[in-house]
Formats: sequence, C-alpha cells, structure tokens
Amino acid sequence: MITTLAIAALGLTFNNSMFHVIFSSKDLLNVRDLHVFNGEAPDSGGDIAAKCTNGTVDPYTVTFGAFNTTTHQRHVSATIKQRSKSEPLDGHAYCYPPSEVPPGRPACYTLVWGKVGPGGMQPDAELSFGPNPPPAPPRPPQCQTSYNQAACDAVGAHACKWCTSSDGLHKLCFDGTNLPTTGWQCEKSARAGASVTLSTTATTVFGPAPSPVAQCESTDVCDTPVSGVKLPNGQLALYCGNGGYPTHRMVGATLDTLKRECGPSILASQQNCDPSAYAFDNWVSGVSNVGGSLVATIDMEYHG
Repeated sequence: MITTLAIAALGLTFNNSMFHVIFSSKDLLNVRDLHVFNGEAPDSGGDIAAKCTNGTVDPYTVTFGAFNTTTHQRHVSATIKQRSKSEPLDGHAYCYPPSEVPPGRPACYTLVWGKVGPGGMQPDAELSFGPNPPPAPPRPPQCQTSYNQAACDAVGAHACKWCTSSDGLHKLCFDGTNLPTTGWQCEKSARAGASVTLSTTATTVFGPAPSPVAQCESTDVCDTPVSGVKLPNGQLALYCGNGGYPTHRMVGATLDTLKRECGPSILASQQNCDPSAYAFDNWVSGVSNVGGSLVATIDMEYHG
C-alpha cells in the first residue's frame, strides 16, 4: 500500500511511503529495490525509519535536515548495512512547496544520494516516490543472440542465416546482409520463402525505338523510379514521368507485353507561375490501388 507524506507546519510525516531505486552506483542499493519509509519529524528535521522490502539491506534510519523554504530541499543522511558491510549515504531530498503538494503525492518526491561538486550534485543513487514502473518490453530477437537454428530462422525471413564452419566445429547465426565469404556454409532460412535469381544480362524495356516499349516523344523519359500497380481490370500498369512534360503510362497483362499509351497525357503541367499554387511542373511519381481506386502521388518543381 502506498500512502502520502506531507510537509506542513506540523513537520514531516511518512506512512508506509514507498520509494524505488532509479539508478545506483552503490553496492548496497540495487536498481528497482523498494524502500518503505515510516515516521514523523518536525520542520527542523529528525530521524525516519526505512526498510528495504526485498532485504537487500538491513532496516536503517534516514536523518532529514530542516526544510529549506528557498530551495525546497532537505539534507538527508543514512548508513546502510548488510551483514558486516556498510555504506554511508549523504544527499538531498527534493520537496514541493507546502502549498503546492499535488493531491495523492508526497511532499518530498525524490532522494538523491551523492556529493556536491563544482558542477552541482554528483549523484551516486536516486530514490523516487512510488512503486517501480513496468519493465521495458524485451528487445526483439537478433541474429547474434540466436543460439540455435530454430531461433535463427524465427528472427524473420532473410534477416538471419544459420551457418556451419567448414571444419564442422562451429555453428552460428549471422546477419543475412553480412555473411562470411569464406570458411562457412550457410543454409537457407526455414522461413525464407520464395527466392529471386537476378539475371546477369540487362534488358532495355523502355526507351527510344526500337526498344520493346518505345517513347511517345523525345521528352517522354523517366525522371523518377518506376511505380507499378495492378489495375482493377487485372492489367499491370507502370508509371514514370518527367517534370513539365506529358505523363504517359505502360499497360499490359505482363511485363513482357507492356505497351506505352501515347494518347492524351494522364497529367498535364499547368506552368502556373504562382509558387503557392504548387502547379508549375507536375508529374506522377507513384500510384497505388486503394480499394479499386487508383491514388497517385505527384511531384512538383517550381523554376523561379
């Protein structure tokens, strides 16, 4: 149970007030340990009982100094022990002004143990009011932390490869983009799916005649990457344009049967000299089929 602590005219009160360790360079203060404070002290300061709920350290006493009405801090000190080992602690408690304590929150919300140096407080550990926040979600699996083939394959298609050294003595999971070039044999991922083999011979599909798909005019060139989409009628369409000139498309049942449609341009530039109109040189740079409707992205250049 978490209850509040309050600083008022009557002093300082802790009632099962829970604090968690945010960070620590101290041997006897562990991150995520919970410390419960109980007791009362006057405005001039006093001793408060503290107990670590998981027993990392023995029950101890925190001595609070007087409340500073200018900085809203209190000096704090303690000695924590575990068996024969002990560590002295010294620092400050950071508190709200008495009239500004939020409902349900403690008046002192943070204890910082450390030393004051030239640049200010040099913290060794920090306790913050309340229970520990939920732990961060686990990191997604990675190639270098996958220690068997099943785990390696499970990272994702093509992401990792399970490889065996040439002498058969070692098996490791490698990043699929950085495979060893010698001394290892790498298997296909169990989840790799279909593979693609690239031809070593380039084939010109679109360009000046006699290309399989000829230009409509000399200015009909691709100034952007080609964007492909399947039309509602099942045909394949490829789009690419050139700023300021008519935009045409290629249509066919397959990549081998594409034809350039040289009729009216599917997008004509308006050559509007007002830059705020975004309508000077325009051309289609990408197309998607969204629910049976074609949606295009348009590039725009303004030459002022």
